[in-house]
Amino acid sequence: MMLALVLSSALAAACEQPEMAFGPPAVLTDALAARHPNGISVDTITLATKANGTVTSVTTDAQGAMQAVVQTWGKRVRYASQDVDCDRTPIVLNGVDFYPPSSGLVGFPHAVAGVDFDNFAYTGGPGNCAKVTLQDGTANDSEGAYQAYVQELFAGTVSGTKVAVVVLRCEYNGHGFDSGAQAFVVRSGKATKAGSLGEGGMASADSAFPGWPGGWIHIAFRDGLLYADVWDRSRACDRNADWVSTAYALRNGKLVALNATRHHRLGLDPACDR
Repeated sequence: MMLALVLSSALAAACEQPEMAFGPPAVLTDALAARHPNGISVDTITLATKANGTVTSVTTDAQGAMQAVVQTWGKRVRYASQDVDCDRTPIVLNGVDFYPPSSGLVGFPHAVAGVDFDNFAYTGGPGNCAKVTLQDGTANDSEGAYQAYVQELFAGTVSGTKVAVVVLRCEYNGHGFDSGAQAFVVRSGKATKAGSLGEGGMASADSAFPGWPGGWIHIAFRDGLLYADVWDRSRACDRNADWVSTAYALRNGKLVALNATRHHRLGLDPACDR
């Protein structure tokens, strides 16, 4: 099934209107996932396309086995301009995050079982975005102080029911951000909030923060359960217990924590060392 996302005009500067991108989830091979459980962030991917949006070539700074993963993913992306007079130029994607398959990462668009989370009303959101309605992927403050968007979307099955986890980000024009993760039960084309998995963010652009991809939260769906591994800012320098991993089941439409374990996430340095 093809998927879609509205890209910012910065990715297609020659066009007055943004483009639509259609692409699969950016996931790692099993071998790479075993070596990189936190995922891999690729700095730059450049896609050349035909007039019909078909990708003809993929250029990336990824190396080794990851280069082949990026090449395969990039060739499955499709673009369609919303402006018939748009001169197509190479599309540059910055900071594309590839996750282990168990994370349940959703591709473009941010849609699960008929629910488009890029056109959705959120309550209980992070920071200044406590109540926002996204349209075509974003919601902007009337005075330009902040912008809300879906940073990542994950989906899987919990207790036999389809669940989507939305990481909503509230960006303060490059001066830090707040983000929060909410879980939704998805049935019959409708999404109902099932709980919150935590909030994270950077008070300023140079704040200590866990590395990408993932940042402050990592999601996984396994054996009918949802696992959320969440960074604890208050213990950012604790090399043994700066993360909390919680397993969740679903009961009566709400997430229920089964257990929680403090630990240090392998492969990541303590955030205060960054």
